[in-house]
Amino acid sequence: MFKGRRRFIVYLMLFLFWFIGYMDRVNMSMAAKPIADAFGLSPVALGYLFSSFLWSYTLFLVPVGLAIYRWGTRKIATFGMGLWSLAQIATGLAGGFASMLVARLTLGIGESPGNSVCTRGVREWSPASERGFAMTSFVASNYAAGAFGAPIVAWLMREYGWRASFYITGSLGIVWAIIWLAFFRRPEDTSWIDETERQKILSERDASTDSFENREGLRGVLELLKGRTLWGLALTQGCLVYMLYLFLSWLPGYLQMSRGLSIMSSGLYTSVPYLVTVVLALLFGHLGDRMLNRESLRKGSRRVFVATWMILSATVLGIQFVDSLAVVLILITIAMVASATALSANFTLTSDLLRVPSKMGTTVAILATGGNIFGMLAPIVTGYIVNATGSFNLAFDVAGVIAIVGAIIVMTMTRQPIGHEPVPLAESDANPGVQPAHP
Repeated sequence: MFKGRRRFIVYLMLFLFWFIGYMDRVNMSMAAKPIADAFGLSPVALGYLFSSFLWSYTLFLVPVGLAIYRWGTRKIATFGMGLWSLAQIATGLAGGFASMLVARLTLGIGESPGNSVCTRGVREWSPASERGFAMTSFVASNYAAGAFGAPIVAWLMREYGWRASFYITGSLGIVWAIIWLAFFRRPEDTSWIDETERQKILSERDASTDSFENREGLRGVLELLKGRTLWGLALTQGCLVYMLYLFLSWLPGYLQMSRGLSIMSSGLYTSVPYLVTVVLALLFGHLGDRMLNRESLRKGSRRVFVATWMILSATVLGIQFVDSLAVVLILITIAMVASATALSANFTLTSDLLRVPSKMGTTVAILATGGNIFGMLAPIVTGYIVNATGSFNLAFDVAGVIAIVGAIIVMTMTRQPIGHEPVPLAESDANPGVQPAHP
């Protein structure tokens, strides 16, 4: 099955890894109204609950990125999924704001390995010519969770109540962790791919086996932060993640509060822009790979894609000027597709510019830290705006302006590679097929 392309099984597992994680987050946003009714919470209090998992998530990003060097992708992913699944189940058991807050903080710790696990898994398993598609596949899972998770969670809540929806979605993660622990290894150590595919991966991923074993600890983190490029990528990530969390946290609430839809209807309408986003983001990720050759990738030419899609995502600025629900959904869909494509391209741009594969986990942890500092603000800022104005218009305006600022940042601050060349000629000779990198 999938002869010569069994690496796509790994892409699928990484897709499901974040699909389950984001489905857990969608579960929270879909349950916002019944939770608010049950515990007597205001929009501001809901905003803090939406954001809370990001506090611990962001705090643990860099430590977890470093831990991947010591314990590897397989063990860290299993631990993270197991912990966040238990925290998701605990959310359904919560008796009030305080206990739910503790559960969400624990969920954030469990989810903190997510981006580092996925990007390092892609760097270990994907040929460079396939990297954009592979990165997009796990970023698209965020939106697939909205497309399929929203109506599924809405149905679970209608049939069994909001608490049961957390028990069921949490249980999915435990099943994934068991399968991952049993079957995942690096391509060098995997028995279920043939030798031809193994050599294709090893010769085309722009990294030797030994280059993944370098452990520099905190010194390596400080070295990465000396460069302007990573700061630019992290700020760009923040501008993108702000919009992601605006939609992820508040889109069902917006449809319920501003458009008068029921929980079930809001779940169905929420799924439409997310579903379109999954399909088009994967398509555009693949086209990005086809349009750029190896030399242009190493020069960071993908930054133009990131900036273009970010500007297009600013269509949210037009939402306040239309009354039709259909037109609003079209504008939201355009913004989501553009934002998702830019987000995956920014991850891939980081990998294109990184010259030290062993630092992939830490680099992405820094990138995600920048992203989630902005991301944790989006639910809170939106909560205050809605509480003060009774409308979401200003919240959409803020997201649109931030996207335009991000486009300027990525074009001006990401013109240099990250780090120095990792593979000396002698090491390349010891590992046939791995080409030495050149500036």
